[in-house]
Amino acid sequence: MVVKYRVGNEERTRQVFNLKYLKDLRKAWDQVDLLPNTFVYSSGTELRKRYNAQQCEYCGKQQGYFEVHHVRKLSDIKDGKEAWQKLMIARRRKTLVLCVECHDQLHAGKLPSWKRSNREMESAIR
Repeated sequence: MVVKYRVGNEERTRQVFNLKYLKDLRKAWDQVDLLPNTFVYSSGTELRKRYNAQQCEYCGKQQGYFEVHHVRKLSDIKDGKEAWQKLMIARRRKTLVLCVECHDQLHAGKLPSWKRSNREMESAIR
């Protein structure tokens, strides 16, 4: 298909469509019924690995039940007054895998910072 247009006194033409373009369109429709590869869009594998490690990221406990603490956005804890807030900010994560005891204490506002410092001291000694 050719479109004619005028620039000043001069008439020009521009080809906007050619039958050879139809061959490329048919190739695009050859694989219509194939299922998309959604595996590349799956996320959370890092969180699953951290959860399956079965270790509290705050106190270091390795036995029992574990829960994931989640904040909506890191800016909610931007001041970082509590030890657990500083930990989340340092790791740039919106989630922490915690043992049930630490998670309950965190929500009650009574999570002691000494739990974290004791763990850091023990790991420094080993």
